[in-house]
Amino acid sequence: MNINKEVVSKFLETRLAPLGFLVVFTLYLVMDDNNEMQTGFYLLILLPGLLLLPKHYFLIFRNTFYIPVILFLIFSLASLFWRKSHNPTDFLDLTKITVYIITFSMMVGIILKQQFFLTLCKFLSIIAAGSALYSLYHFYIIQNFDFGARLQGWGNLTNPLRAATVYGYFSLTTLLGFLHRQYKSRVELIFYSFTLFILCFALLLTFSRTPIGAFFITSLLIIFLSAGKYRKTILAFFVAGAASLVLIFPSILSSLLERGLSGRLEIWSQAYLAIKEAPMLGYGINSQPELYFSNTVFNSAHNRLLSTIYYTGITGGLLLIAMLVTAFWPVKFKMSLAAEYAKYLLLFGCLCSLTEGKYIITRPDMVWLIFWLPLSVLLMEKYYHRQTLENCTKNGLPSYKREKYSTHI
Repeated sequence: MNINKEVVSKFLETRLAPLGFLVVFTLYLVMDDNNEMQTGFYLLILLPGLLLLPKHYFLIFRNTFYIPVILFLIFSLASLFWRKSHNPTDFLDLTKITVYIITFSMMVGIILKQQFFLTLCKFLSIIAAGSALYSLYHFYIIQNFDFGARLQGWGNLTNPLRAATVYGYFSLTTLLGFLHRQYKSRVELIFYSFTLFILCFALLLTFSRTPIGAFFITSLLIIFLSAGKYRKTILAFFVAGAASLVLIFPSILSSLLERGLSGRLEIWSQAYLAIKEAPMLGYGINSQPELYFSNTVFNSAHNRLLSTIYYTGITGGLLLIAMLVTAFWPVKFKMSLAAEYAKYLLLFGCLCSLTEGKYIITRPDMVWLIFWLPLSVLLMEKYYHRQTLENCTKNGLPSYKREKYSTHI
């Protein structure tokens, strides 16, 4: 039996790839073990990605905007050899994760071409709201915790900080839908208003100040920079909703104000002193920092940039910054709506990383949702724009048609 390679390739691109992203991140939201997400990634994203690599390799290896990512991954891999006691197994594991990230980014480029990213955000925000609603019910009703105790999610989100980061992330996707008028009917407006309320309410009840602060900073920035005519209404609704929650539930505000920095200043100062001993190359990605606070040993600097510099030195830190600068660098063309979403989601992820996080090279987990997904969207958006301009130049199209053509991905 002859297999039509083009038919198989089209099926993988237009059917399996979008389904893979939806299933993988849904599993992360609803399952109680990260292994399910990773298994879904291997079957629905990695395997199809490897099959599509010969056809779409240019999204990575001819994409100059992706060069800082490649350099960062290679340098991180090389950092394994900084230590005398490096293990071949560590090298193999990190090599696999590097391949995972590259394949994931390529598949993001494919679903961006299929214009599925916004649909993915919509579906996942609904699922996240359902997860948040069940978390509220399970924590305060079934487990009978007093109102004011830090809300823990369920499944993979049992850590309040992780839950807050995810709730804040999807609160932003829902808010962006309002500002860009993605909800057309009255029923949709009511439904997504309830979705936004549940996600924001659950976010506040986690009492995790960094995700809450990151959400409010990013939201205000979105509202003020939005060209939509409803931004003042959204801002008024936003402020009134926050004020109402504080007035109705004053324990939320008092709990946020009572909590200290949880020793982060002490941890950061110890990490800084350690970095001074190996400033340029770091200690290697397989090293284990020992940072002490309150008779407890921490193996993370609780800041992703600081952790990156600890592992890979200033060189790795600069490569990470180069990745972000490449993604955020202002463009002269009108970005697609998917990229508009992505730049704010990536900003939120970076703000959340200021007081939390170990390293961005991991097996599939939350970091892939808040960092690698929006970063890849922005890098692929710029690549597609440049390709369309080059194609227009070859075809001799005038400048105004180039602009119109380049904004349609």
